[in-house]
Amino acid sequence: MNRLPVLPVYCQLSFLTSFLLNRPKHDDDEPFDSDELKTWKLFCELIYRNSIVYIDVADENIKNSPFTKRLLNAHSENKITLKHFKMEQLNDNFFQNVNPHSIFLFSDNKLCENYQDDYGMLFISDKDIYDSPIRQNLDIEFSQAGPQYGGWGILNKFKHPCNTMIVADNYILDDLQKIEKNLLEIFKKLLPVKLAKNDFHITIFTNCKDKNRLKYDIESRYKYLTQQISMIKRSSNRTYNIVLKIIGMPGNKIHDRNILTNYIKINSGHGFSIYKDAKFANSRFSIDFISKNNIFDNLSTLITMYKIVEQNAKNKDDVVMPKNLSGKITTRLLKECII
Repeated sequence: MNRLPVLPVYCQLSFLTSFLLNRPKHDDDEPFDSDELKTWKLFCELIYRNSIVYIDVADENIKNSPFTKRLLNAHSENKITLKHFKMEQLNDNFFQNVNPHSIFLFSDNKLCENYQDDYGMLFISDKDIYDSPIRQNLDIEFSQAGPQYGGWGILNKFKHPCNTMIVADNYILDDLQKIEKNLLEIFKKLLPVKLAKNDFHITIFTNCKDKNRLKYDIESRYKYLTQQISMIKRSSNRTYNIVLKIIGMPGNKIHDRNILTNYIKINSGHGFSIYKDAKFANSRFSIDFISKNNIFDNLSTLITMYKIVEQNAKNKDDVVMPKNLSGKITTRLLKECII
C-alpha cells in the first residue's frame, strides 16, 4: 500500500516546549473554541499527524524530555516519522536541496525572520503562531455584481514566504488584458518582498494552441511577461532574480486551473481571469494552506501530474520557453529533493 505524501516539519525542542506549555485555555461558558485555540489545534495536527518531524535532539536523548512523549507516541503509532537534525546543517546548500514545502518551527523570532527573508521558506516562532499564515481554507466567489473581495487584493490576506510558483491555466495568456489585470496582479500579491539568498521560480502551464495552430506568438508573450515582471520588481524594490518558464500542453491534458506555491494551493474550475472586459466575471475559487493532510496529498498529486507534462513537453520539443533553459531549469516544486 502506497503511503500518503508527508509534510516535512523541522522543530526545535525549545519551540515544542513553549508551544505545549502555553496551550490557550477553553472558556467553559463558550460553546466553541476561541480562534487562538483553533490555531493551536491546527499546529498540533501539523506536528503530530502525517508529517516527517525533524527534532533538534539526538536519538539517545529524546526520551529525556517530558515534551517529546507525544512525538514518540505518534511515531510508534505510525502517525509521523521522527528524525533528528542539527541546527548547524542549515546552510545555503541545505536550503537549495530541502523539500520546498518544509515548515520550520523555531523559538528564536529574529532567526526566523532572517531565514525567511533569505530563503523564502516558512519559519514560525513560538511567539508568532497566532499571526502565522497557517489557516483554514477559504472559498471566494466573484460575480458581475461587484468585486466583493476587492479583486485580487484578497490575496493580501494570504501573504506568505515562498520561492517558487506554478500557474496552470489554459487561457491565462490568451490576451494582454487578461495578463495585465489578472496574472500580473497575482504576481504582485504573492511574490515575496525579500529573497536574499534564493532566486524565484515561476512556471506557467498553458494551452497556446487551437486545433494545432498557435493562438499567439509564445515568444512575444514570454518577452512581455519578463518585461512586466522586471517592472514589478523595480516598482516594489524586489532585488532577487526571477526565472520564468512557459510550458505548452495539450488542451485536454489539464482542465482545472491551479496556482501552487510552496505552501498554498489556489484552485478554480473557471480560471483565474476574474477581471476582463472592464468588469468582474463570474468565477469561484478556493485557497487552501497545505497543513491539512488532504490538501497536501492533493497538491502532491498535482505536482506529479505537472512533472509528467513537463517531461513530455521536453521529449516532444513542444513549446517550452526559454528554449535555451528548457533542460536546465526546473521549478523547485517539480524537481526531486535531496533532503
